[in-house]
Amino acid sequence: MFPQARIVVLTDMRDPATFRAALEAGAQACLDRVTGPEALIKSLNVVMRGNIVMPMHAVPHLGGDGAQAVRLSVQNAGAEMPPGARALSNREIEILTCLADGQSNKLIARRFAIAEATVKIHVKGILRKISVQNRTQAAVWVLKHGLPRLPGRSIAQ
Repeated sequence: MFPQARIVVLTDMRDPATFRAALEAGAQACLDRVTGPEALIKSLNVVMRGNIVMPMHAVPHLGGDGAQAVRLSVQNAGAEMPPGARALSNREIEILTCLADGQSNKLIARRFAIAEATVKIHVKGILRKISVQNRTQAAVWVLKHGLPRLPGRSIAQ
């Protein structure tokens, strides 16, 4: 009824399924009910600017089944993907998968045997190309759109 409404869920953060359910219900934020007043106000301001707020420890649970579930793929290579998704390189898709799993830059660097600074550069490029502002929004983007699977591209398992 109110498409411009912003929804914020306050929860006790004990049930990982709460995060996914909140997003599926259209919430822009899922916050701990004991969040301090300053943090709550800052979070509400972020939500009012059209962004999503979710604690980083919730990211692995956004897919329900962990890594496997957030590796959503586009069934049809010609399916419509959001702008920028087709510009992602294979490495960026691999790193986006790791971001969706909630992995830190250090873990990603170890996994691919690259420098942490290189991971940071890739992350910045990914965020720019898919038009999000932070890692949590990137994970939510994967949840909503899936990972691009374009002809000739594969996703690291």
